[in-house]
Parts: sequence; structure tokens; C-alpha cells
Amino acid sequence: MDPNTLGITVCLALVLMVLVYSLIVTPVVRRRKEADLKELELRVKMGGGLEMISVFLELADAYSGLGRFNEAESTMRKALTLAENEFGKKNPGLIPILKQYAGILAGMNRRVEADNMLRRAGEIKKS
Repeated sequence: MDPNTLGITVCLALVLMVLVYSLIVTPVVRRRKEADLKELELRVKMGGGLEMISVFLELADAYSGLGRFNEAESTMRKALTLAENEFGKKNPGLIPILKQYAGILAGMNRRVEADNMLRRAGEIKKS
């Protein structure tokens, strides 16, 4: 087989692989993420107590992974409020929540708010 034919064959194979991936694999992964999201939303509706903080964090992560940043931000706000009410506004348990919230805000290009969340986490850590 001549080198040009081999090169064309390899290129066509790569194009075919990309096409198959985009048509089959990507929608399957998205459907799986959507199913996980539905389960988390159901847990929020049925749950209560401290477990809800971790459910909200998982739900916000799922929303963020699907590019649904407004819903992720709203969910993080609920998680933070619940944690503050349960533990107090200066409890070290808030640090991972504040950092995750900051990541979502940064993903929304809300850098000032994200920096404020990180600053608050740093102040809690120092105290």
C-alpha cells in the first residue's frame, strides 16, 4: 500500500471515529448525567436534615457538569444557607462549600463573587 493511500485511510478512520463518538457516545453520556440529576432532584424533594447539605452539593455539581450554572448557583446558595443555619457562619465545615460555590461562580465569570467566597473560606480557616 502506498503511503498516500495509507494516510487517506487513517484520516478517514479518524473522521469516522469522531463521527461515531459524537453521534452515539456523547448523547449516552449526557442521558446518564441527566438520569443522575433526576435522582438527586428526587432526593432533594424527599430528604431533610443535614443530609440535605451533601445532596445539594452533589446536585450543584451535576448541574454544573451539564452547564446549567444558574441552577448550580441557586443550589449552592441553598446548601450554604442550610450549613450556616446548622453550624454557624464561621464553622470550618463551611470551607469546602464556599470553595465549591466559588468554583461555580468562577464558571459563570463572576470572579469578584468567587474571590469573595474564597476570601471568606480563608478567613474561617485562619480563625
